[in-house]
Amino acid sequence: MNGSVQKSHVCSMCQKSYNRRYSLNRHLRTCGNLRQYPCDECEVIKSSEALLKRHKQVHVLRRCCFCDAQFREAASLRRHEEMNATRPNKRHLPPQDLMDLPDDMEPSLRQMHLENWDVIKTYLTENDHQEVYNIRLEESPMILDGKLWHLFYRQDKMFKISVDFGVIFKDRVSKELRYENDCDQTIPFLVKDQADFEKFLETVRNIDWLKLVKWKSSRWMLYFIPNVTFYVSKINHDLR
Repeated sequence: MNGSVQKSHVCSMCQKSYNRRYSLNRHLRTCGNLRQYPCDECEVIKSSEALLKRHKQVHVLRRCCFCDAQFREAASLRRHEEMNATRPNKRHLPPQDLMDLPDDMEPSLRQMHLENWDVIKTYLTENDHQEVYNIRLEESPMILDGKLWHLFYRQDKMFKISVDFGVIFKDRVSKELRYENDCDQTIPFLVKDQADFEKFLETVRNIDWLKLVKWKSSRWMLYFIPNVTFYVSKINHDLR
């Protein structure tokens, strides 16, 4: 033993080696005068920050609506949730939404979340005639399929479902932020079976969110959509 440390992290361009991935990643940002963006979780290197951000989604753990199981792939989560949801007595509420906002969230945006947490957080309320399911968004409103199947599998009757959402506006001049949740709901969509619900999901994916926003004035612009609310009105007929 000569006490030397094996350097297992090697630059593919100049063959320099390092004993820590962090040191290699720092070197890669300037090696060959090319901008490179290495992933902190694996050996992948991307040529732009946008491509790296997209790649990092493979490392995100997605949590099941019914239990504490977590998955890296959305398809695996969907299969697990479908299996869970069809078991008897699986009419669970969504998991408690902890205030785990990203560390790098802009301070003014974080403050808006904190001040309006009761209406932004994920929650479910219900009575004999209607369920209100609010989902806090951590990404695009179009990426909701896995969470929305939870709604479908809770139902044993036909239902109508409509969509509303919260909006954070930004003043173009003062940069002030303001939260509003009185945007127009979509026209209720009748769901008689699973095929209808799949059509509803497709409708949600194609919503022009900008057209649904009530602009206060030309000074205010859409800045962030923090939550989407689904209203489920029950109809006294069994699902097909």
